Amino acid sequence: MSAGKKEKGLLHYLGVGVSAGLLALVLLIGAMAIVVRAVTGSTPMTILSGSMTPTYPIGTLIIVKPVDPDTLAIGDTITYQIESGKPEVVTHR
Repeated sequence: MSAGKKEKGLLHYLGVGVSAGLLALVLLIGAMAIVVRAVTGSTPMTILSGSMTPTYPIGTLIIVKPVDPDTLAIGDTITYQIESGKPEVVTHR
């Protein structure tokens, strides 16, 4: 072995394997999010305020999809536009 070169040990290969596995997991989760959204018409959103606690703590990821208003029941959690045509939405239960 020449001076300046180090032989790669087990820890190096283990680190590369773990890094590759984590990268694959992140890519899979991202791909699944895109596929689920495309197939179901759903949209991921995040709870930004404490008004939904303890059911949904701040930072909770929720998946929102359009439903027929006639199917809603008392106690359902809904997300709706504050003003039609504007991007701002509110989630209430």
